[in-house]
Amino acid sequence: MQANDMDRLFEALKKNCGKEATEADVQSAVGGLSARQRQKLDDILSSPEKMKALLQTEQAREVMKKLGKKGN
Repeated sequence: MQANDMDRLFEALKKNCGKEATEADVQSAVGGLSARQRQKLDDILSSPEKMKALLQTEQAREVMKKLGKKGN
């Protein structure tokens, strides 16, 4: 995913803040991912342990900051 794709994703998530994402929102967000990136995302999302580890990374904290969350 390119930097400009990430920026568009952050903007879309910010605009949707407080609302539940639709299937179309999710498909649009992951549409720019490569097959390898999608597989990796699926692997992480299917494992509570991997999700917890991911959310505790510095990168995740930066994403949460960009989305206006505390990320603690």
